[in-house]
Amino acid sequence: MSDNVRAAQGAVAALIDSFLYENPEPTMAQWKKLLAANPELASEIADFAMWYGRTKHTNNEALELALDEELFNSAKSIALGVMQDASVQVEQARAALMQYRGPKARQIAREIGLNERVDLFNQMVSGEVQAPFVLSKRLAKKLNVQLAALVEVYKRNFLNGAVPAFKADGKPRFSLEPVSWMEALKAADIRGEEARYLLRLERVTD
Repeated sequence: MSDNVRAAQGAVAALIDSFLYENPEPTMAQWKKLLAANPELASEIADFAMWYGRTKHTNNEALELALDEELFNSAKSIALGVMQDASVQVEQARAALMQYRGPKARQIAREIGLNERVDLFNQMVSGEVQAPFVLSKRLAKKLNVQLAALVEVYKRNFLNGAVPAFKADGKPRFSLEPVSWMEALKAADIRGEEARYLLRLERVTD
């Protein structure tokens, strides 16, 4: 890896290494194309591109300033687009989930494999419990929303309220983080075959 690429950090380093190998004298258009193809790394790519551009044009201050401004604006535009898109997806997931309150919560709890345990479903979507991945995967599919957006809804639900968790003896306490699936089952006094079935969900992928 070249000295230039060593200045980049984390995941962006390998990406830029490959990019500079293919484009040893990258143009503005090529940098922008790289930004657009990797929106989650837009800020890091722009920072490196501006630094790289300065080393190539140390005697042309006007060109340096133009490079900085154009790449900064491109990165900002892409980052805002990613944030706005993510925000829309989270709102869509929240709205879809809101339709399954009350009696409908029991219906969808059954459909994702929780049988009659609507209490566990409510704890999962409130962010109180670290439910098995497969339950969220099934729920996202039922709601026709992105899984990552749905998980973000759980997190926001947890952060937006003082969520009561439960000790094994059933007494409430206020938790600073979600409780484990096993803790939730113990708190609900779920035993026997039902407990074994629910615990197995942690090993199910579909």
